[in-house]
Amino acid sequence: MKKLLIAALALGVAAGAANAQTKVKIGSGLVPVHISTIIFSDARLSPNKGKTYDVEFVASRGSSQQMTALAAGELNLVGFSAAAFGAGIENGGLDLVALSDLMQDGPEFSSIYAVLDSSGIRSVKDLKGKVIGINARGGTQDMTVRTILKQAGLDPDKDVQISEIGFNAEAALRDGKVATSSFSSGPWASASRKGGVHPLFYERDAGGDKQFLFYGTMRDYAKKNHAVLVDLFADYLHGWHWLKDPKNRDEMLKLVAAATKQPAENFVDWVFLPGKDFHRDPKGRVNAKALQANLDDLVGFGVMKKKLVLAEHMDDSIVREAAAKAGIK
Repeated sequence: MKKLLIAALALGVAAGAANAQTKVKIGSGLVPVHISTIIFSDARLSPNKGKTYDVEFVASRGSSQQMTALAAGELNLVGFSAAAFGAGIENGGLDLVALSDLMQDGPEFSSIYAVLDSSGIRSVKDLKGKVIGINARGGTQDMTVRTILKQAGLDPDKDVQISEIGFNAEAALRDGKVATSSFSSGPWASASRKGGVHPLFYERDAGGDKQFLFYGTMRDYAKKNHAVLVDLFADYLHGWHWLKDPKNRDEMLKLVAAATKQPAENFVDWVFLPGKDFHRDPKGRVNAKALQANLDDLVGFGVMKKKLVLAEHMDDSIVREAAAKAGIK
């Protein structure tokens, strides 16, 4: 009897170990820009979830808060911009590594800096003496605007007024508070339906394609949880291919509508469509050339003090193995 009890306990321990899951805490973001919320909420899209890993989405107000949480172990994966990644390494002293693509500006859709049809503005030079809206100083929009103005022979600090408007691009433009502001894919689709606006220039006009957002983590965490992250990103890639497959479009729109609590018709004409939405690499690979250029631009604008060599802060082995596991060639 005693031997049977010991054997049963041993089997129970073994089963518990086999069923052990690593909970990966992910910084949550706006859907459908951040597709992970959709993918990891549907078992069809994430077959490994519940076996080797589980996920917890943690609401965070911004990159600085996410980096603090990452350093404290309260977050495991963060959707970084180049500026946040550079600041985390240079100013925060964090040993960060870039793991996978989240979204790229330029290869397909590129953020649009729009003007009203009635504005009379036909070129960047026409912005002289005008107010230009950006989401925040020191970020991608700020650097793009300054680059474009300089290309047109205008002084960003003297010839225009650059104003922070948060994420109220359309309202600020239509209310006449700014002469131009930046629209990402979803807001541009909405503004285009209403009419009365047209592009003045694009994000990619300032230095080409951008690795807009990408997943990163602490180097030590990536090493210790390599196998778990391979399973997670295998699901992420499997899920992304499912979402963009035309035969799944009707069901995908229902999932996006449920995740955003918006009508599906708000997404029909743009979400995940080639040329209408941001590019996501089919194998989850970071655009290293673009990201290195983006980081170099931060030095040029004085946001960072010295050049950051991306190759020293990148681990693409996880998404390579994940793509192979997901059968993506």
